[in-house]
Amino acid sequence: MAMARKSNKSKANSIGLEQIKSTLIVWWIAMLCLMGIGFISIINIQYEALSKKEITKLSQITVEEGKNYGDEDNPVKVSYYSTNINGSKYDFYTLDPTTEVTDEKVYSNKELVEDDGIISILKNAQYLPDSYSKEDKKSITQLALWIYKGYLEKSEKNAVLNSNIGSQVSSLVKKANEENYKQSSIVLSTNTPTITLSKDKKYYVSDLIKLSFSNEYTVVDYKIDLSNAPKGTKIIDENGKEVENNKKVKNFYLKIPEKNVKDSNKEFSIGVTVTTADYYAYAFRTLVNKSDEADVVLNDLQIRLNKTKNTISLYVPKETKQSLISQSTILGFLALCVTSAICGIVILIINIIQNQKEIRRRKRKKTRKTRK
Repeated sequence: MAMARKSNKSKANSIGLEQIKSTLIVWWIAMLCLMGIGFISIINIQYEALSKKEITKLSQITVEEGKNYGDEDNPVKVSYYSTNINGSKYDFYTLDPTTEVTDEKVYSNKELVEDDGIISILKNAQYLPDSYSKEDKKSITQLALWIYKGYLEKSEKNAVLNSNIGSQVSSLVKKANEENYKQSSIVLSTNTPTITLSKDKKYYVSDLIKLSFSNEYTVVDYKIDLSNAPKGTKIIDENGKEVENNKKVKNFYLKIPEKNVKDSNKEFSIGVTVTTADYYAYAFRTLVNKSDEADVVLNDLQIRLNKTKNTISLYVPKETKQSLISQSTILGFLALCVTSAICGIVILIINIIQNQKEIRRRKRKKTRKTRK
């Protein structure tokens, strides 16, 4: 019977070891698979990064004839140009309607576009209504560039603006003359940094806080940061309503629960984090073009995003009660009293015990003398 139990026990141990081995093998294989997948992913990412070449020239050009967007007396014909770069198709536009573009030309002199008007047209053309066809959108962009650069005669310009796409061309040109894309500075300001108590004495309310940008055209996003403010601080708009989305407010008040203001957070700061865009594009010219202006501009608007943070310090003049003896001193004194009392009781008990022992000793001594 004992032998059978030992045999069963050894079998159970053997089965347990086999299960552990199987589990370890499965985990090992899984780890190898994960490492392999990760390694392949890294290789693919590196390959994509290496295969993405910088655009250095425009060649393999395709020219498609468009249509006349002027009238019979003042024809303004538009053609559509594209190029194949690293397997991808890109549209490009001429800056001068007299520029001749053929599939034999190569534009290899690359330069950065510094004209904010051209940047504006390329940027805003991305948001043309979908009711226009792709060809019409290209025509609107091309015609806006020509009018902005001043290359169309007055009669030609009027003919274009009176066409079925004239309103959109006019809108792009108007924006091109108004917008600039210098990086924006951010300012948080208020008339007074002191926050006052409300009439019902339940909240502290700040003076109006203003958020302003030097150039809103480059502002992509912004968010007000209340992480350093007292708990429960809310943003209130100029109409007295709470603002839940603090990305959509520029002039606002802070409303702070009175009970949440302590000595440790009476002075605090709030901040605003702003994301701005630095737009840029590239123009190209042929080797023979030595003029001040490039021949064509690539319709490939690039964006660099920059983050900036600004803060403002605020102060809540809340008065806190102060006693002559601090709370820690009182607690220390009470602890000392309790300790002294305990020590006194212990000493008293020891004295009583010792006195009782002494009395018993004397009684025993007296009893012995009496017997004698």
